[in-house]
Amino acid sequence: MCSLCVWCVAWVRRHDQRQAIEVLPFASSGLDAREGLALVDGLGIWRATDAVIRVFLHLEPPWRWLSTISIVPRRWREAAYHAVARRRGRWSHCEFCTTGAAAEAGNTGE
Repeated sequence: MCSLCVWCVAWVRRHDQRQAIEVLPFASSGLDAREGLALVDGLGIWRATDAVIRVFLHLEPPWRWLSTISIVPRRWREAAYHAVARRRGRWSHCEFCTTGAAAEAGNTGE
């Protein structure tokens, strides 16, 4: 797991007061890490910025209010998300991030 992903997981765990979110490695989830961040809840499987928004919705205020990023057009949100995902290997020691496998896979994050 890359350092950006580790930081994000730690942030979510720190702010998830109700422990509503369970973080699982992709290997145990049956999902493909190359497809990016995923959140599975009772309403479906959410990917990329849709998953980020769902995470915020599961948190208590004031963090829940960050879900208002949903008013930003999805195309713009996804462009920003993918730009960060493409560059995360620069900040990471994760083999997946730094070998170029992420870019080859059309990576959207972990």
